[in-house]
Amino acid sequence: MSATDMNNVSVDTKIRNYLKEVRLSFDANEPALVHSALESVIILMGSPSEPPAKEDEFRKTSGNPSESGWSLVFQYFPTTADRRLAREHFLRDHYSKFADLLLDKLTLDWVDKLNKNKVQVSLLSIFLHGNHAGSFLVLLRRISTSSLGYQVNKCVSLLEQLLKEHRLVDIIWTECIVDNKKHRLEEQFHQELITAIVSLPSKTANKLKDQNSLQFYPVPYTTLLAQDLLRVLHKVHAYLRNSTDCSLQFVSQLFRNICYSGFADELWNEILPEFLKYVKTDFIWRRICKRLVVSGSDRGIESVLIPLLAKLPWYGLVEIFLGDAVIEVPKVKYLLCTKVLLHRFFEKNLLLQNILGYLASSPNRRSLFIQVFKTLINVWGDASALRHTSYEQHHYISRAIVISAGFITEKDDEKERKASVSSLMYGMQNHLQNIDSNIHILGMAVTELLVAKLDPNGPELNFTYEKTQQIKDLQKLIVPPLETSESDVPVQPLISQEDVKEEINQKPEENKSMDGELDSDDDEFEPYDMSNDKEISKVKAPKYIRDCMEGLINTEDTDRVEVCLTVAEDLIRSSPHGLQEIAVEFCRILLHLTNISSCTDFLESRFRALVAITALCPIQSATYLTEQIYARNYNIRQRLDILEVLGTAAMELAKPNAQKSKSGNETLSQTDVKVELIQPEKKVYNWQEIVQKRIESKTRRFAKGRTQPEPQATPNRFSSVAGYFFYPLLKNYDSKDSSVDILGEDPVILERLLYTLGIILHSAINTLAVKQMGQCLFDFLWGLRYHQESSVCQALLFGVSMVYLSVPSHILLGEMQQDTMEFKEWLQDIVEKNPHAECQKLAAQTLMILQNIVQKEFS
Repeated sequence: MSATDMNNVSVDTKIRNYLKEVRLSFDANEPALVHSALESVIILMGSPSEPPAKEDEFRKTSGNPSESGWSLVFQYFPTTADRRLAREHFLRDHYSKFADLLLDKLTLDWVDKLNKNKVQVSLLSIFLHGNHAGSFLVLLRRISTSSLGYQVNKCVSLLEQLLKEHRLVDIIWTECIVDNKKHRLEEQFHQELITAIVSLPSKTANKLKDQNSLQFYPVPYTTLLAQDLLRVLHKVHAYLRNSTDCSLQFVSQLFRNICYSGFADELWNEILPEFLKYVKTDFIWRRICKRLVVSGSDRGIESVLIPLLAKLPWYGLVEIFLGDAVIEVPKVKYLLCTKVLLHRFFEKNLLLQNILGYLASSPNRRSLFIQVFKTLINVWGDASALRHTSYEQHHYISRAIVISAGFITEKDDEKERKASVSSLMYGMQNHLQNIDSNIHILGMAVTELLVAKLDPNGPELNFTYEKTQQIKDLQKLIVPPLETSESDVPVQPLISQEDVKEEINQKPEENKSMDGELDSDDDEFEPYDMSNDKEISKVKAPKYIRDCMEGLINTEDTDRVEVCLTVAEDLIRSSPHGLQEIAVEFCRILLHLTNISSCTDFLESRFRALVAITALCPIQSATYLTEQIYARNYNIRQRLDILEVLGTAAMELAKPNAQKSKSGNETLSQTDVKVELIQPEKKVYNWQEIVQKRIESKTRRFAKGRTQPEPQATPNRFSSVAGYFFYPLLKNYDSKDSSVDILGEDPVILERLLYTLGIILHSAINTLAVKQMGQCLFDFLWGLRYHQESSVCQALLFGVSMVYLSVPSHILLGEMQQDTMEFKEWLQDIVEKNPHAECQKLAAQTLMILQNIVQKEFS
């Protein structure tokens, strides 16, 4: 053992003996000894003024040396060199143990016997001017583990003061200093200290709850921590400027853990503006920022990088913070090139512009940018990706492609650009085959933009689609953002001021010429209001159904067809007698009728007429219409109309007490109308009614019975014909002979079929047939539960909810219990795994319906 090691051992032995003496002084409970012991510790930690070197001189100058802390210090450490060496060992190896010892004695009974002002000064000196890292750890640990009381309150006060005086700066800066003589278990100590700093808000909140200090709240604490980090980084910059080594390992690890805990936005909001002041001109600051963001382990780098990229105002600044880290660090490459672009979703465009601009702005990263651009196009046009991703996610990928296209130049390889155009055209075809109209518009808009950018000399694409605000915003992304902010860019008016002045000067002459031409006495008269006038048709409206049918067949006379179609519903509902004989023929005529005359209300009028004839002649009409669903020579529009007519007619038949209107089943004659108009003018008085009203007005009742008459029970008109509507629709849906492929290329018909079956089932509620119909619908839905289209999945969820709402609860939980539980598990899978938010929402609502049914049944 060397002389230095022997000296260290002797110093540690002296400090242990000294601390035993201090503990005995604390246990004696004599105020003079306690204050003397506290003073000696403060002196040992570092007194503001050194005493005389010789003990004899000190005894001459001091009044009562036994009560002074110096006497205890001189007893164990007589020389200045001993005290300096003891101070170093005490702060490094023994400070935390002494702090725990002092806090153990710090009770209300113990403090009441002492001078409170002296105790307060001693505590501040010991915990704020000693080993700051040890003070922070001891105080936080004591707050977390001790029960609420005087001791915890005092620790909270000391920790607040430590934060206010920015002692965290000293804690962090101590770990940045490169000192080969430092002796510490770096990894373990670093992790403990970082965990304590990051977890302070949660630990204090869990312990103090509503008595927590405002200074320990997450946002104020993170702001204070960011300010302290900035102070440390300024010190690091000063050291590096003077060619002195510093370590940023601890700072980088602490920064990453703060972001990983969920406070990256608050941290970057405080630090980023300060960084942007220096990084453009100072190379040292660039090194610091890059080391802070990229260096260290990969754990938590995403939580640092994504908020930074979302806040940088221009993509040209990304390289300052990252350099070529996307090439050097595999984790950064995976984040920027795969995860953020394909697996995540962000509403703001700034993040995408920063990432793609960063990849495209350097020759070193250009090849990686081209590779990312190809991947985006392939994923965007993939049919499977279209089916299994939500519209929001697909629109996000579309924005990424358009932003990427803005960075494509003519210098890029022409073969690569033509290959991208081919992939783009294939993707557009998949977009057009999708049943969602929003996907159609998005595919046309993106293809139109990218083809013009990738192949400017080729044929121009011009699609006809509705340019919504979302599409207009998408088109603006083709232009890369400039470094200047949008507020600094002057807005160019569409019409210049000179053009406006010339127009103003020319107007008076034009007005004069026009006034000369129109100068007439007719201007003194006001024109008649003809806004409500209707054009009188030359064709007379038919009064009989057969005449109406004949007019609809004669397609050469377009005016007559339009008039007959307009009055068709009224004729059907006003003359139901004898309608059954011609119901099928009338349905055939209406179903094959085309809009030759370009009538504005053609689809609505035809639909109302079909509903009317189906509601009045349900057996004949439903039998015919259900056969035509899978028949040949019908287009998709006609099949969808048939399904909608069947559903609407079923709801009309199931309605009790339907209102009688102009188009109702019963009409009022002219005499009835006259009676209704004249009747209120005749006043007939009944003495019994008058007496009863007076008795009622004078009578006081404490409870009343039913104020309204009970509703009269009416039979469900749909119950006897429900089978004609429901079962034929399930007959040939999977037939290969049919001209319609609803399980394959025609999912839009399958979607409408599912909705119609659900409506028909719900219309048959409270009937004897609903049980069998519900079981059949369950069996039909079970085979389609893994359909890939999201719209079909929503229709399936609607059908399941209709079964739950229509079939009696005792049957659902009795005879159909197994099917009900199997669908419950499927609904839970939809909520947890389906990528479409609307499907998840509908599945959750259906589960709530089932839960309510179970609760009512068992209650």
